[in-house]
Amino acid sequence: MKNCAECKNSYQVDTGYSNWTVEGTDIYCRFNLNPACPFDRWYEQNKDGKFAERCDLFIEGEPWFTVDVEQEEVANLTSEQRAVWEQA
Repeated sequence: MKNCAECKNSYQVDTGYSNWTVEGTDIYCRFNLNPACPFDRWYEQNKDGKFAERCDLFIEGEPWFTVDVEQEEVANLTSEQRAVWEQA
């Protein structure tokens, strides 16, 4: 079963108080195709990631990039990734 959280065209942003207290991980679509984005990856009843079943741009793999709560990873983003993240 395909899931947006496991797509190379997704990116993930951790939420919480710090990197030690992550409360959730929001999934975003690089191309803004899933109307339910962002959605919490870990919400047990979440059905929003199933959009991948009908998405023509789904590519199974690791997300395009991730951002931790304290945004330490932002310095490692490419200019294209940073521009997409800042628009989220």
